[in-house]
Amino acid sequence: MINGTHSTLPASIQISMPRPQYLKNFSEITDSVDPSNKSHGKYTHEQIADATNKLNAREYAAFGHFAGDASSQGIKKLAEAYLGYLNQLSPEEQNSLSYAGTKESATALLAGVNAQIAGGKSNPGKKPDQPTSLLIELLNAMTEQFKKNGININSSVSSPTSESQVTISEEARKLASQS
Repeated sequence: MINGTHSTLPASIQISMPRPQYLKNFSEITDSVDPSNKSHGKYTHEQIADATNKLNAREYAAFGHFAGDASSQGIKKLAEAYLGYLNQLSPEEQNSLSYAGTKESATALLAGVNAQIAGGKSNPGKKPDQPTSLLIELLNAMTEQFKKNGININSSVSSPTSESQVTISEEARKLASQS
């Protein structure tokens, strides 16, 4: 009885909720190349190659096409697209060898880039959309380390030897000065 009236549904009928639609789990097949995987040896080389190609195409369409833009906005687009892609995967595939732990990393990346963008808005003199390069960051870190050790760039230390001479090309200096 519902609200004083008899229900027309028999007690044995269950109402089914629509199940979420997930993308096909290619990771089960591609991860099977790992000998420790429970599916190892279950698929042929052709099936693995086919699944790998389909997975690569699907990832590129979902988020990979954003990978060429190293600006803050580009990284933000990539991280958002990657998180959206992950949310379309089944829980099993999200926890597969291919994707386990990447959701947390992408979320942290997105939070960091959002903070960088917000910081750039509060500091208009800073260029938040300027592409950053790991190579430039590495060169800056190396330069700082050389300075700490008393080595000047493009000059020798007080007792020059072949090992103490450090030279950075003009092109590398230009890149470093642009950052």
